[in-house]
Amino acid sequence: MVIDLGERIVQILLIPSSHTEGSLAVLDLNTSTLIIGDAACGKIKGRNFIHDSNKIRELYSVLDNLKFDYVIEGHSRTQTRKEFMDSLY
Repeated sequence: MVIDLGERIVQILLIPSSHTEGSLAVLDLNTSTLIIGDAACGKIKGRNFIHDSNKIRELYSVLDNLKFDYVIEGHSRTQTRKEFMDSLY
């Protein structure tokens, strides 16, 4: 879904995530910035993150086909596309 906010156009994407089902990403088409929140994190069980390598591969595959220059994750600094994609593997 693409939304025209006036001076900013964003695309809302459903992305794979082991953190939670139904994770959404927001791609700011003006700045080529992808906001993914905690989608790359594992599922929280108690005080631990449980990582699902299959979901991370799915996420990588989906994001690899998108055009963006920067990524904003939850609780993290802005990263370049390369920094973020490299961190997935």
